[in-house]
Amino acid sequence: MWLLVAAIAGVVLVAALLFRAFVNPGEIPPTASPTVVPTASASPSPSPSPSPSPSASPSPSPSPSASASGSAEPTSGPSASPTTAPTTGPTTAPTEAPGQTASCPQPDTGVTVVYPKDWYTVDEPPQYACSFFDASPIVIDPDQTVPDAPVAVLADETPYQDALAALTDPAKWKVGSEADATVSGLPATKVEASWVGSATYPSGTLRYFYLVDRGAGGSVLFVTQGLAGDAYTTDKQVVDLMASQSTIAAP
Repeated sequence: MWLLVAAIAGVVLVAALLFRAFVNPGEIPPTASPTVVPTASASPSPSPSPSPSPSASPSPSPSPSASASGSAEPTSGPSASPTTAPTTGPTTAPTEAPGQTASCPQPDTGVTVVYPKDWYTVDEPPQYACSFFDASPIVIDPDQTVPDAPVAVLADETPYQDALAALTDPAKWKVGSEADATVSGLPATKVEASWVGSATYPSGTLRYFYLVDRGAGGSVLFVTQGLAGDAYTTDKQVVDLMASQSTIAAP
């Protein structure tokens, strides 16, 4: 199948193969499993943790001259600042992900993707243009079938019901949630599932996606996957943003 890509170097064909690689993961090497979860995991901005150096607050301890007031003050000082710092760090990081937006058109698909302005995509080669997204610059290894990036938007002529059946195949994925949705005025299904197949992805891999029914034009897939954590949570929010604001032209 991949020899066909080399033989017929067409943008639409390669885009279709990339789509089918997500739908049928057994057909590709497990390049998606790292899904840059390590890269994005930098996003939970551990930088707040130095800030708990409010250990400066112990400076009041010079006042232990009054032993009674000294025992009360240290208690309120340290206990208040540690509780605030850890809570703020993890909760704000994922929420900030969407922020301001940018957009790019996919060649020959009629899909215009809206994504966070401080995220990256690629323009070249054209078969990957505006299809893969990451909070860090994307480097395409020529030996890889699919670029390592945590979020992808892929269009294909695969009929919607066939694609949905493959993406929720109980032999490979255990569906945790499934709901009807609307993307660019078109019917869609939003799914989160966990990998239960063998080999291709690590145990515990989660996939979150919107599959859009384009009628005679096939399907459009907005997808992220990775291991549970702040990075995956942020990537899900980016997929939600894309699905809510991207536009899909009539086939």
